Amino acid sequence: MSDELVYVEAMLTRTMGNKSLAIILFKKLFFELPQQMAEIEQAIVGKEVVIAQKKLHKLQGSLDFCGFLELKRVAKNLESVLWDNNLEKACGELLLLVGEIKRFSGLQDVILSKLED
Repeated sequence: MSDELVYVEAMLTRTMGNKSLAIILFKKLFFELPQQMAEIEQAIVGKEVVIAQKKLHKLQGSLDFCGFLELKRVAKNLESVLWDNNLEKACGELLLLVGEIKRFSGLQDVILSKLED
C-alpha cells in the first residue's frame, strides 16, 4: 500500500469513514505541522529540553489521534533521547523527524484529492 493510502486509511479508521471530518483533520494537521516543527527545532537548538519535550508530546498526541503510528514513533524516539538529556543524539533524531514530516507534508495534495473523490 502506498504511503498516502496508509495515511488516508488510518484517518478514515479514526473518523469512522467520515471523509468530511477526515479532510478537516488533515487540513488542520497540515496547517499546524510547520509551526510545531519550528518550535521543536528552536527549543532543541536553544537547549530548552523541557519545552522541546512538551512540544513533542503535543505533536505525538496529534499523530496518535490521527492514527499515524510510524510518525508518532519517530517523534517518540526524539522525546526519549531528550529525556536522557542527550542533545547531540537529539539533533540526529530531529533530522529524522523533520525528514519524515516533510515527506508526509509532501503528500498533502495527493491525500486530500483521494479523500475528495
